[in-house]
Amino acid sequence: MSLSKSAPNFETENFSRAQQYGFLKDARYHQQFEAVLRQLPKKRDFTEATLPLASYAYFLMRDGNLEKSFQTYRTLFKENIEWINDIIFTFGEKAFVAYYTSKIKEGYDNFHSFVKHTKDADDQLYPKAAEIAYDNTLLTKSMAFKGVRKRKKAFLLSNSEEIKNVYNQWIAKKQDLMRMYQIFQTSQPRDKYLSIPETTYSIYEDSQEVLQQEVDLLENKLANEAKDFKSTLQVNTPDWKKTRNNLKPGEAAIEIVRFRLRDQIYYSDSIYYAAYIVKHDSKWPEVVYLPEFDKRLESAAISQYKNAIRYQLKDNHSYNDFWRPIGEKLEGIKRVFFSPDGIYHLISLPTLQNPETGSYLLDEIDIQNVTSTQYVGSTEKISVKTSTLFGRPSYKIDGRSGEKTTTNQRSFVQNFKGADVADLPGTKEEVVAIEEILKANNISPRSFLGNEASENKFYQLDNPDILHIATHGYWSENEGAVSAGYQVFNALVNSGLLLSGVVDYYQAPEPAFTNDGILTAYEAQNLNLENTDLVVLSACETGLGNVSAGEGVYGLQRAFRTAGAKSSITSLWKVDDEGTRDFMITFYKKLTETKDIRSSFHFTQQEIKKKYQTPYYWGAFVLIGN
Repeated sequence: MSLSKSAPNFETENFSRAQQYGFLKDARYHQQFEAVLRQLPKKRDFTEATLPLASYAYFLMRDGNLEKSFQTYRTLFKENIEWINDIIFTFGEKAFVAYYTSKIKEGYDNFHSFVKHTKDADDQLYPKAAEIAYDNTLLTKSMAFKGVRKRKKAFLLSNSEEIKNVYNQWIAKKQDLMRMYQIFQTSQPRDKYLSIPETTYSIYEDSQEVLQQEVDLLENKLANEAKDFKSTLQVNTPDWKKTRNNLKPGEAAIEIVRFRLRDQIYYSDSIYYAAYIVKHDSKWPEVVYLPEFDKRLESAAISQYKNAIRYQLKDNHSYNDFWRPIGEKLEGIKRVFFSPDGIYHLISLPTLQNPETGSYLLDEIDIQNVTSTQYVGSTEKISVKTSTLFGRPSYKIDGRSGEKTTTNQRSFVQNFKGADVADLPGTKEEVVAIEEILKANNISPRSFLGNEASENKFYQLDNPDILHIATHGYWSENEGAVSAGYQVFNALVNSGLLLSGVVDYYQAPEPAFTNDGILTAYEAQNLNLENTDLVVLSACETGLGNVSAGEGVYGLQRAFRTAGAKSSITSLWKVDDEGTRDFMITFYKKLTETKDIRSSFHFTQQEIKKKYQTPYYWGAFVLIGN
């Protein structure tokens, strides 16, 4: 398929009429849709893509014609693959996400409702539907992330100097855009430290929008220039049986899916969570639905969990809310490869306490978070030769600022503009201790402390096997108070790591067109980490960000994975300085012994739990990887 075959004069009115008949339950919708679908393969209408198939499949399901709905869905998924392979390289990331979300994703999401209908009705289609839903989940989960990774690999591996030059221009423009944003945000009239005329404010905003357009044009040019790579980097639908065959007895793979239930009423806000479970002897994936309290998991349940962690309270509810229905299907299972979605990205499952036994999930089962269960069985022991460590940045550069304040908590930092940022002595102790462990195991560490722990040093990174960063984290959910120009950076600008000189930058009388001492997720995704095995973000809330159903968390974790890191360790809440230091030292000692990231991480949680018994101390960090 080629977009050049798209027909802008496709009879969109016929599709609209078919939908109208369908929503009105007018029997004429069958004839109208069938006329539209006969033309769909011939016309390749770019304005509608495969939406007519998705809509017709839903109406058939709603009206109880499950067999015909099932066949329509199968046709839809076959067509979708062609469209995805065409647009995943033709568009840049932002355009791809927008098009995929508006024209293609709906059919995949709605099929989870079809699976639930067949299961509730005890229909013979259920096993096959569950298989296809699992295959689709392996394909579509983190679809945009996969597209970014494939494009980046294509650019970097290209033998074309032109593509490499355009790629370098694109990266440079993105850096300029970030600096423009820094100046723009620092100079806003509402800032209590600086004030500029509205005319100047408008110039900044216009310049930022122009620069964003230039970035988008370069990204789209890269996508077009790399079209020769399509044949080798195409997306294909995975087979759930491969996941099953890679599981050993006593192991299970779980794909969590968040979806809106489509039933008699299409535009419903009923949120469901489904757990698709596969074991080594599964005949088909088993589907479990979480308690059917509308939106409760994303409101009262998650609030209760967070409060219990924060105030170190006994939690008799979260295990039942988030795990018990799943756990009841895991008899005899000792290890789970778990691919989260939605609210499950914000939960550290090992911290859930079984109210009946008093045991934490950490002690009942080994849960290993993965981006996708497609990668079950692909983990190998790592060979670490090089490492780069950052710690205790001088947020105020020595000799230029006053006395430092200190803290024993790597707490969330929001107001660093014109305010002091507390020093973290424990991060230096942590880095020095890790450095000694690595040296003792013939691993060459390179450490940057104090003034040297600067943003510039990150842009000089060249694929260290391990990258460890100990500092304050930065995450902001306050999108409503920011400018329209800020929105183009989405959640990737809302999260970052504070480095040397950040306070100096924001206390300066005038903003400078330089780095500001914050490595945002937007900037981190462009680092050179293609061969990096592990990134450790030893700071607070580095696992947070904007949660997107099916895509994961847009924030630091995703950014470092986009940059190429195979695995990452991030935190879900504020972390204690001393407890974190102990956690990291224990982890590196075990890692240098076993060379196995996952087993070392699980061991560390158990060891730290012996000293710090509440989950607040030992459960904050989450490991996720292939």
